Amino acid sequence: MLIRRQTSYYFEFGVAAGMTLEEVSRYSPGDEYIVTACRAYGWKDRLRHVDQWLVNLKREMEEPDLWEEWKRRGTLLTDLTGDIRNSPFCAAEIESVTLELTNLRKVIEKKFGQSLDHAKIIEAKIGYLQESLKRVGRIDWRNILIGSLMQIGLELALTQVQWKELLQLAWTALGKFFNVPQIPQ
Repeated sequence: MLIRRQTSYYFEFGVAAGMTLEEVSRYSPGDEYIVTACRAYGWKDRLRHVDQWLVNLKREMEEPDLWEEWKRRGTLLTDLTGDIRNSPFCAAEIESVTLELTNLRKVIEKKFGQSLDHAKIIEAKIGYLQESLKRVGRIDWRNILIGSLMQIGLELALTQVQWKELLQLAWTALGKFFNVPQIPQ
């Protein structure tokens, strides 16, 4: 087993037990998921898998850790609050936000939706946001928005760079309703 120091990333040479014993490579970070497991038909395949693991490892190690950045700054949620009260949205605002959410859904599906399942997740979360506009105040809705974006990011297994892009897209479209023109950099 190869392990990248000070991380949970690894490459494992293994054997899968089934009807027959098969050589497998298992590594994290994976190609599309946290872990990738694939058959290895000899050392040539294993070396190709190690090469792919190194590409993935480089990708993850070079991306900025946004959670650490926000933790260091300690201002993400206060920056996103702006000067708002928990007042309800008026009919014109509901119409405007609904339109922005519809456009945002299309952009998110195009950029991050890799499958029909992804499209369903995005549609469900954006639909819930549109429905909740009519029944909760601005602060509560903003909190639902942040939670929905987090769920979309987690369920689609977005990379850190993609998370940041998702947040920027959302705040570009919706920040004006909270007196926050863009997500803090």
